[in-house]
Amino acid sequence: MHLIHDIPKPALAAIATIGGLWAASQAYNLAASVYMYFLRKTSLGRYSKTSSGKAAWALVTGATDGIGRGFAEELCQRGFNVVLHGRNQEKLANERQKLLQRWPQREVKSLNIDAASESSDPAVFERAAAQLKEVHLKVLVNNVGGSGGMASFQPLHERAPGDIARFINTNATFATELTKALLPQLQRNAPALVLNIGSAVSDFGLPYLSVYSGTKAYVKGWSSSLNAEMKADGHDIEIMCLLVAAVGTDYTPRPETLFEPNARNLAKSALNIVGCGRSVVFPYWPHALQASFFHALPRAIADAAVIDRGKQERLLDVERMKKR
Repeated sequence: MHLIHDIPKPALAAIATIGGLWAASQAYNLAASVYMYFLRKTSLGRYSKTSSGKAAWALVTGATDGIGRGFAEELCQRGFNVVLHGRNQEKLANERQKLLQRWPQREVKSLNIDAASESSDPAVFERAAAQLKEVHLKVLVNNVGGSGGMASFQPLHERAPGDIARFINTNATFATELTKALLPQLQRNAPALVLNIGSAVSDFGLPYLSVYSGTKAYVKGWSSSLNAEMKADGHDIEIMCLLVAAVGTDYTPRPETLFEPNARNLAKSALNIVGCGRSVVFPYWPHALQASFFHALPRAIADAAVIDRGKQERLLDVERMKKR
């Protein structure tokens, strides 16, 4: 108590003011998060119809499994016609048939491009844009990514020749080039929406995932900049980067838990967050909670946790690759 009395009153007032401002800031952030995740209604509806009242089209890349399939299903459920992108024509045909069986009132088309091997050819994207001119495209979901059949968790110096280029093409170049090619059409069809699937690893620096983490950091920065660019140029196109943590997919099957949703539930949360006003956001609130907790940890503890998780995931990845 004597120590407090020894502090000059102006200093005490400054400390109290700073503490009050910090508490007010935390209370505001908490209230804003509660509103965004639990009370606010999605703005997805403004993109669901053409000017003539017909169902609009959405393109989902990497749509034949995992998160992409979840988005395709959820968009069909919410009234969109869908273009499925993938690299395997047979899988595209199968997924198209499944969607039409469940939603016969929808239209479903396919776009066959190998993101890993064709991203450096401008003609590929010119053809894609020409192919999509016949549909009224208002939503683009840049989901394609991941390892593309390569080991995900591997030391950088052990990567096979060509792996790095394939990772960058799949997770960064393809989305950038495709968005560039389709922006004129999205601008004509505005309002329009671009959802770029990011990852929590862009923040956390998981070991053995350096190239993938780097590409996802690029996606985050690119999304923020492009969103600002659309506003600066007066285009009614919303660009969002959706940060994703652990999700159960075909490649990484996990039992569904609160913190590890299945792909369809992740897609539901993502579409519900549209219009929230943030260009970079965790769409699934338990993932946002995990990230907040992680950032609150002392740096040494956080680093140790990340390194341990990376080691565990590398062992699991080795087992997955043996089964392929």
